[in-house]
Amino acid sequence: MIAILAAILFPVFARAREKARQSSCLSNVKQIMLGMLMYAQDNDERLPVGGYSGGRYWPQVIEPYLKNTQILVCPSWSTLSAGTNYGWNFYNFGYIDTDHRRHYSVPLGEVKTPAQCILIGDSDMYTIATDTLYTMNYLLYAPNYSSTYGLSRRHNEGGNYGYIDGHAKWSKWQDLRDSRLFMPEGF
Repeated sequence: MIAILAAILFPVFARAREKARQSSCLSNVKQIMLGMLMYAQDNDERLPVGGYSGGRYWPQVIEPYLKNTQILVCPSWSTLSAGTNYGWNFYNFGYIDTDHRRHYSVPLGEVKTPAQCILIGDSDMYTIATDTLYTMNYLLYAPNYSSTYGLSRRHNEGGNYGYIDGHAKWSKWQDLRDSRLFMPEGF
């Protein structure tokens, strides 16, 4: 009897635990977005670039605006040994040119639909630096890509994403794959 009850309840508890992690992750994304927007406010309405800039990656750049750097790690990601597993949409919000010389960041005022454009979110790991606390992740969706790159499905086939206007929400992976949420109107 106890074994049957345990077999029934274990999956229920596992789903509830994952739902709690998903909620905590959403809170992390919201806090990171607040840090991003505070950074922009102090830097002529420009977000930090997504790549390696001045010896630091974007999580290090916004660190002074975060109360706790533990929010840079999704609670559902158990294998992270270094870095962050939240990715940055660098398609229009900070990139390095092909010669790796210039860094560019779109001014917030130029984004015509900030509530419809993703800046950060759950990302599968793409690491360019394994020996530092912060690694670089990308979320990228461009017309010449056949699928999204780096989007994670760790929360019930979806993930949590922060938008330029500061709000964050969970979205199903497939819905993001079929949309243009990574390219702001006017670019």
